[in-house]
Amino acid sequence: MRQLHSVNTVRLCPVDHATLDLIAEVLLTDSDQRSVAAGLPLIDALDEPIDWLTDTRLYTSHHQRAWTSAATDVDVALTASGPALAGLVGLRLKRFDIQQAIGRAQRREALTADVEELSEARALLISDEGLRAAWADLVASASGGLTQHVRLHLDGLKRIDACRGRAVDQQFRVLAGVLRDRQLDVDDASSWIDPGHESGADDLLVAIDAPAGLAVSDRVELCANSLLSPSPEAQHVVWLAVDRASMPGGVLDAGSIQFFDSRYVTESLKLAPDERSAQLPQEIRDIDTAVALFPSGQFTLLARVAMGRRTSAFVCRDARRRLLTLLAPADRIYADDWRVMPGSVTFRDGHNVGWSVFEDLERTSTRHLDGVAVDWLERTGQKLAGMLPAKSADALDRLLQLVEWDAAHRATAPLTTVLLSIRTIVNVAQGHHGGKQWHDLSPSTRHSSRGTA
Repeated sequence: MRQLHSVNTVRLCPVDHATLDLIAEVLLTDSDQRSVAAGLPLIDALDEPIDWLTDTRLYTSHHQRAWTSAATDVDVALTASGPALAGLVGLRLKRFDIQQAIGRAQRREALTADVEELSEARALLISDEGLRAAWADLVASASGGLTQHVRLHLDGLKRIDACRGRAVDQQFRVLAGVLRDRQLDVDDASSWIDPGHESGADDLLVAIDAPAGLAVSDRVELCANSLLSPSPEAQHVVWLAVDRASMPGGVLDAGSIQFFDSRYVTESLKLAPDERSAQLPQEIRDIDTAVALFPSGQFTLLARVAMGRRTSAFVCRDARRRLLTLLAPADRIYADDWRVMPGSVTFRDGHNVGWSVFEDLERTSTRHLDGVAVDWLERTGQKLAGMLPAKSADALDRLLQLVEWDAAHRATAPLTTVLLSIRTIVNVAQGHHGGKQWHDLSPSTRHSSRGTA
């Protein structure tokens, strides 16, 4: 058997082929729909008391239940964690006493030591050592043969990796192939660690079904090292679609976002590449199948979001957030118009690397469409584009996820209007007022909510 030599070997319990098959199956059938009964991953549970202890508002008796509940969530999540993660941060977390922290908050004493204790534990969780520990716990959980245990630890692994700015689920297919000893997947994973890695396959067709010959322990170790490999950066562009929308011309710029009339784009793409409009971005002028990727209609716009040089992790999510933030104030006035459609097309360094189906929303003709374009995109929208924060905080991420859910499930949405009002205030505050938190502008927030609810 081939032997893999690596550094920082993680300590794992003995595993067999059945254990690896179970992990591979869970990786290939993973879903983002997390069971509520599974509880919070440790990293998410830890974020809640940190948020409370760093809140700039003065502590009151109304906060006690929330603080105590947040600390309980940490204890429960720590108990549910595997031995590797618990051993890494357990002692540090046990030194934190929520009742003592509440007492200090009541006496208006500094909570610096408490915050440092929790923050250091969090830093350990998202370190290389923490990610290795999460992988070790996942492998150990599979030895019992219960899929739900593996999924629980996989969810924790994904959340730790997400806090490191990566999306580990993009690697799941390759990791599953490594665990099943497939030559091509072993070569892919090895190239993530060492870009100079040379494939052991002479014939690609033969290598598709060829075993790599790795020992079971080496497959597990290769996966651990792959999870820690750096993510390459590239220029990313994401195309999204906006339904029930229109604008006077074929192209309109709004900072890093360009809007295109979908009919203009799709008609141009029916031509040969050298005959297509020069106003179309290069990434879609050069490919033959682009016309089939995009929706087209009288009231459908395409939005090109330039994400710059970055890793591919969460690039579609971040692009959608940027577009929704730009359109948020318009939604307060025209709640039934300018609906961002599900689906996206992603380009990396000019090449199409990802596509999800654009789903039609119920179309509604409206006399306001051109007025929205002129009044919002050409004036207010472009002004707001320069104010958008470069990076949203986790709390804003959760808020926007709620806004998207609410917008998708309500015909008339006063709650969405209020939330988007707050979102707008937050973005302006971060752009103009030194990164203030939303509660620093609570009088404005309450005023906006009363005016739009």
